[in-house]
Amino acid sequence: MADFLRSTNPVLKERAFAGAIPTGETMTIQGTVNKTGLLLLFVVATAAWTWGLAHSETPEAVYPWMLGGLVGGLVVALVTIFKKEWSPISAPIYALLEGLVRCCSPTKCASCRRRVVSSLA
Repeated sequence: MADFLRSTNPVLKERAFAGAIPTGETMTIQGTVNKTGLLLLFVVATAAWTWGLAHSETPEAVYPWMLGGLVGGLVVALVTIFKKEWSPISAPIYALLEGLVRCCSPTKCASCRRRVVSSLA
């Protein structure tokens, strides 16, 4: 039964929780709310920009930005997993890159898809 709860995820390995306990400021609810709000603002800002780009005269211009956000987000997520001490810098970067992808995927946005298809015809 104990093997059922065991994970092969490198983030959840026992050695990730072992070692010295980090010292510093105590985590508070207000600090968590502030950081969450700031990261959400970053996501919404870049998503709004790419949403506007997707609904412009040239909606296909959003694809390089979405692809860059997807690849960049993956790289930043992997860096954050293995270098946790870099998270104060990598979390805002990841939020900005995530916003590039979250704006409008071609499978979710029918008007964007119609514009791209009509521009290719």
